[in-house]
Amino acid sequence: MKWQTHLAGGFLAGMLAGATPAGIAVAGITALLPDIDTWESKVGRASPLLSVPLRIIFGHRGMLHSLLATGLLFLTAKILVPNYALYIALGYLSHLVLDALTPQGVKFLWPIPHSFRIPLVPTGSILEGVFFLLFVILIGRGFLY
Repeated sequence: MKWQTHLAGGFLAGMLAGATPAGIAVAGITALLPDIDTWESKVGRASPLLSVPLRIIFGHRGMLHSLLATGLLFLTAKILVPNYALYIALGYLSHLVLDALTPQGVKFLWPIPHSFRIPLVPTGSILEGVFFLLFVILIGRGFLY
């Protein structure tokens, strides 16, 4: 999925969890973090000193696209920013769930190499655009009510 879809998916995850506007923003921004393992991503380009070594060590959709990474991030957030830890984990997890809908899938159980996938939404496809539009509509509707 593209960064816009992940951002909207994170916002929506935060909204569905009943977060405050700040929590929703945190979930949305955190939804971009798993792609720091590739320098082609928006967050990877913004942090090449991290993205290049992470890509070399773990590959794209490796360790950072796993439940282990989600759990470690949650535990770290519980210590550093306890009020936002849940929204950080939800945003991050929303990224993994959306990527599991692509043909490439994700290695939820990394280091076990099996990729979990429901190959419905190729990255950059018209169907991804439909998902993005649906997320935006649901987010807008949520802010109106």
